Amino acid sequence: NILVFEDDPVTGTLMRAVLTNRGYEVEVVSTAEAGLERTAVSPPGLILMDIGLAGEMDGLEALRRLRSQAITKKVPVVVLTGREEPEVRKAAEEAGSSAFLNKPVARTELHEVVGSFLPPPEAA
Repeated sequence: NILVFEDDPVTGTLMRAVLTNRGYEVEVVSTAEAGLERTAVSPPGLILMDIGLAGEMDGLEALRRLRSQAITKKVPVVVLTGREEPEVRKAAEEAGSSAFLNKPVARTELHEVVGSFLPPPEAA
């Protein structure tokens, strides 16, 4: 299953639709805090993390916290952002990202990156 950290409802809905059409179970949370609570109960197979989340904590801080917890330390995290500055990518890598995608993300690119960490259930 995939947990998407995304505060934009339209983007979250689109990502859920694109991924559920491939057979994945997808849950979307709108804040880092909600996502961290969710992962503490049951870690997903993959996390898609927007950097610019609303709330007290951004996506990079959430990623650092995920990497510091034994239960989520090895869960792949794909960072998503609309920002293209090289320092953003570097900060994501330093925080422990598994991959990095710029928004808007093409459907084929999303399928390719997600599939590299979590093969689609239809292919299993």
